[in-house]
Amino acid sequence: SIIHDGYIVYEKKNVFDFRNVFNKVHTISNGVLYIDNTKLNELTCESVLMMIKYNKDEITKIHLSGAFDYDRISEKKIIQILYSMFLYASHILSFTITKCTNITANLINVVMLVIQRFTNLKVLNLDNNNLNDNKAEIVISHIKTNKTIFSLSMNGNNLSSQSGTYLPELLSVNNTIGSLY
Repeated sequence: SIIHDGYIVYEKKNVFDFRNVFNKVHTISNGVLYIDNTKLNELTCESVLMMIKYNKDEITKIHLSGAFDYDRISEKKIIQILYSMFLYASHILSFTITKCTNITANLINVVMLVIQRFTNLKVLNLDNNNLNDNKAEIVISHIKTNKTIFSLSMNGNNLSSQSGTYLPELLSVNNTIGSLY
């Protein structure tokens, strides 16, 4: 896909108003890129990729809400969006994924690899994603050596007391984290 006069040309046959798609699928407001899956699909993902690439200096926070809904978007497209963040948005201060109730362990790993690239990340919010103990262990194992994250939130997930056993080790290795939720 390419951008031509404010439009996205996709596979040489579909033309989308780039500016109009932003308003429907995702917006940048006060430095926050909001991506909501209610309008996100395979085609509108292209505009998200372009928005990240061409507005990277404006974006300081990313908020994905329900963005991993496989009924609307493939895992491949989600990984493309995450890879775009990896390439162009390394300066992100806050990263939120919420209401992604069917996120896979594979995608958690990809997300955590992307987060390692965010050299200024202070807040990681993974609330309300139906994460289980295994996925929480993946998250915690990836951020043990992260020296920028101050706040980690995993409220509203499907965690048992087993997840609580990972926290002492995290805190013994990582002295940067000051808030856990």
